[in-house]
Amino acid sequence: MSRISTAIRSNREGFAIFLAMLLTVLIVLMGVYLIDKLVPASKDVKGVEHGNVAYYKAASAVELALSELSGNNPGTQTGSSAGNLSGSGYSLSTVGSGTVVPRPGFGNSEYDDDWNVIAIGRPVQIKLPDGYRPSDLRLEFRVPDLNRNGQSGEQGGGEPSEALSGTVAQIVNWSISTTADTLVSASSQVLTADQINQAAPLSLWSLTGSVLTSTGASSVTDFETANCGSGARCTVKLSLVHSLETRGGQAMPYLEYRLSSAVATPIPQQWTRVVAEGYSRGFKQTKIRNVEQNTVGEALDFTVFQ
Repeated sequence: MSRISTAIRSNREGFAIFLAMLLTVLIVLMGVYLIDKLVPASKDVKGVEHGNVAYYKAASAVELALSELSGNNPGTQTGSSAGNLSGSGYSLSTVGSGTVVPRPGFGNSEYDDDWNVIAIGRPVQIKLPDGYRPSDLRLEFRVPDLNRNGQSGEQGGGEPSEALSGTVAQIVNWSISTTADTLVSASSQVLTADQINQAAPLSLWSLTGSVLTSTGASSVTDFETANCGSGARCTVKLSLVHSLETRGGQAMPYLEYRLSSAVATPIPQQWTRVVAEGYSRGFKQTKIRNVEQNTVGEALDFTVFQ
């Protein structure tokens, strides 16, 4: 009888051990399953957290750049500054000048991003560097490629139907101003459709205008010699003063323009481009802000008739 009791007791103990091992295995499997589900989720949460940190680092860097630009002409801002790039930090660069306006690929024309837009009510104003002569600017205008057929009406390269109509129509008015005086284009010196359609870039050096303080005439070269020398800064403004139509009879919303410098001195872009990158534990966020150089009014969008 004792043998039978001992066997039953042994079987019960063996079953208990088996059941305990089974429960242990089940608990371990459940733990592994939960870890498999929770760890990726926690990583996602941390990723969102670090992504947000990187975003706010970039946003803070943009605000830092805007603060620095607020007391200066944005066109003078070039170069870069950086925080701690090895961990949580930021990098910041500002580009506000170059030998071509706009910088290739950064224009605001919807038809070609190598060109900027000039339209009625949207004049162009460039505050030139110290001692820079406006006659060293080279001006290019063209009809945008409205039909997107690769024939933009670019100077010397467009189809006749995509060139400006009205051979002597006065299209673009210009003015040169300093803190002391302003030279405004005379009626015969406003840039015409023919000049805009021609192949060569335009220059202001041979043009004449009216001096506002004296109402007398002056050439651009004489005015800049007297007013745009060392220690003085001149501002060139270009204004569209006539509606636009192609020779094919198609109305146009604007012209495209590009400026270049005949000398090595960089000229300000219409916008200073601020690029900020924020970093946090392997995550990066980028913010870009374009800061317009100057407030451009329409007060001088007129032509002096003599």
